[in-house]
Amino acid sequence: MLARCAARYEGETIMEKIFKTIDYKKLYNNCVYSSVVHAVMVGKYPILRSEQSWDQGNYCFQNLCGGRGTISFENGYFVGVVRNDENVDYSNYSLSVIDELFKGADKKYLYLAEAEALQYLLDEVNRKTMPVITSTFWGCDDGIFSNLTEEDLLSDCKEMLEPLFMGGEDLEKYCKEQYEEMTDEEMSVVNDILVLRKSVGVTVLPDNIKNRLSDCFEDISECIESLNEMNIVFES
Repeated sequence: MLARCAARYEGETIMEKIFKTIDYKKLYNNCVYSSVVHAVMVGKYPILRSEQSWDQGNYCFQNLCGGRGTISFENGYFVGVVRNDENVDYSNYSLSVIDELFKGADKKYLYLAEAEALQYLLDEVNRKTMPVITSTFWGCDDGIFSNLTEEDLLSDCKEMLEPLFMGGEDLEKYCKEQYEEMTDEEMSVVNDILVLRKSVGVTVLPDNIKNRLSDCFEDISECIESLNEMNIVFES
């Protein structure tokens, strides 16, 4: 599939740099921040549990309107794929759509996409199972690249991706607005978890964080499950 794309477009520079204030580190940190906020707030809104999750280095997100995507992080680089069901013509869809969306990407991004990110967006097309996507982006410490403009990418999946491309203060403000009636104590728990979180390995949170969550919400089982996906666990 993507091997054809690599062979055909190798050496061409047809993609463009987008969201120039964001790079690998900032995007990864934004995904982690958004996920920790989500993990805490599913205690209040358990119906939103499926909107964000982690599977090792794969950050998965979706909304309730037919949009979903995955950002796969590897050492120093990443690849993101998104599907907006409203923009998929299943009757004419083929793997050539993926080739076009990844046109000009280096081989390492193609391999990561095929091995990881695309596996989360499989669907049935004309009785065949294949990845179905409408947007792609990729990058490293040098920035984010895509064959779509910023406007087209956000048009395809604005409410899912826009907060991930924000600065720190804007992202915090967005999260407070997204989760209505988020209290100062709930945000304080989020910030304390982020401070304690280890970048590598398992983070063991002290029981006082668990107790504070229990004071905020009647049932914190969804909170615990979401945190566990990020290798964040409690002492007991």
